Amino acid sequence: MFKRMNWLMMLVGLAMYTAPCEAIETLTVQLAQDSITVPAGIVKLGDIATVTGGTASSRETLKRLDLDLLEEKDSCTIHPQKVSFRVRIAGFSANEVRILGHRAVTVETLNPARVKVQLEEELAKQIASQFALGDDSLIVRLTERKQLDHLILDAGFQIRLQPQAVLPLGRKRLPVELVMDGEKKNLILDAFVSKISQVAVSIAPIAPGMQVDASMIKVVEREISESTDYVDPQKLIGKTASRAIPRHTLLVSNQFVHNRVGQQYVVKRNDVLDIVIQLGGGQIRMKNARAMEPGAKGQMIEILNPNTNTRINAIVVGPNLAEVPFTPQNGAVARGPAPNPVR
Repeated sequence: MFKRMNWLMMLVGLAMYTAPCEAIETLTVQLAQDSITVPAGIVKLGDIATVTGGTASSRETLKRLDLDLLEEKDSCTIHPQKVSFRVRIAGFSANEVRILGHRAVTVETLNPARVKVQLEEELAKQIASQFALGDDSLIVRLTERKQLDHLILDAGFQIRLQPQAVLPLGRKRLPVELVMDGEKKNLILDAFVSKISQVAVSIAPIAPGMQVDASMIKVVEREISESTDYVDPQKLIGKTASRAIPRHTLLVSNQFVHNRVGQQYVVKRNDVLDIVIQLGGGQIRMKNARAMEPGAKGQMIEILNPNTNTRINAIVVGPNLAEVPFTPQNGAVARGPAPNPVR
C-alpha cells in the first residue's frame, strides 16, 4: 500500500515538474539555403535565418546575435556549428533552441563598388545584344554614383535597358526599367559607353594616290567612344589614299578613294601623262605632266604641270592621257614655258 502511494506521489510530482517545461515553446532557428546577400557591416543571425517559437523577446535576442563582420572582406561562411556555439554563448541551452539546416551559408555583402560593376556588365551585355555584338565588345561605366545609392540597398533588383535606335557611344543617358520587390520603375542612368574594336593605324606616311599594303599599317585593338567610320582592317589592303596620311594615324573611310562597283583605274599616281588643253578655237598638248592621284576613265583628277610646278584638274581620257575642258580660265594654264602644241 505504501509502495503504491510512493509511486503515485512520484508520478504526480514528475508531472508537476515537467508541465512548466512543456508549456514553454522551443525556439527554432531555420538557416537560409546556400547563400545570401546582406549590407556591409555586422552579420547577425536574423540576416541568415528565420527564428520562430519562444517569446517575442527571446526571438529578438536571437536575431540580434552577431556572427561575423563584413567590412574589409566581401564574404564569409557561416556553419551551423558556429550558430550553435554563438547561441550557447548567449545563454540559451540546447533544450531551448533547435537549429535546422545542415549546410553552411555563404554570406556576401552588398559592396557598392561590386554592385556598380555588376550593373555595368549587365548593361554592356544588353547593349551588345541589341546590336548583335559580342558580349565582351562593349564597356559601360556608370558616372553618377547618386543614381545607384538606392540600388545598393537591395540585392534583388533586376534591370532592363530600353531599346536603343543607334549604338550609344560616348557620354549617354541610358533609359532603363528597374524591377525591385515586384514593382517597376523607369530610371535614367548617366554612363560612358565605349566599344572594343580592331582598327588600322598607319605605321608609315601614306601619300595621296598610294595603294595601301600590309607594310604601311598595323591592326590594333582600341577602345572607341565615338561613332567614326573606321576602315575595316580586313578590307584595307589595296585601297588608294585620297589624301596625305601621316604616320600613327587611325585610318577612317574618308581618307581613301571610293570606287564605284566595276570601276577600273587607267591612270595611277605618278603616271606621266599627255594633257590636252582645250582653248576655244584650238587645243594645246602638254607633255610629261604627272598624275597626283589615280583615276578611272571620265574621272577628274589632279595633275602637276611640270612647266609651272602648279596643279590643275583634268579628266582622264585613257591610259597616259587626260583633257582639260575649255573654260575662260584655261589661258592661265598655258602660261610660263610654252607646252608642246598639237600639230
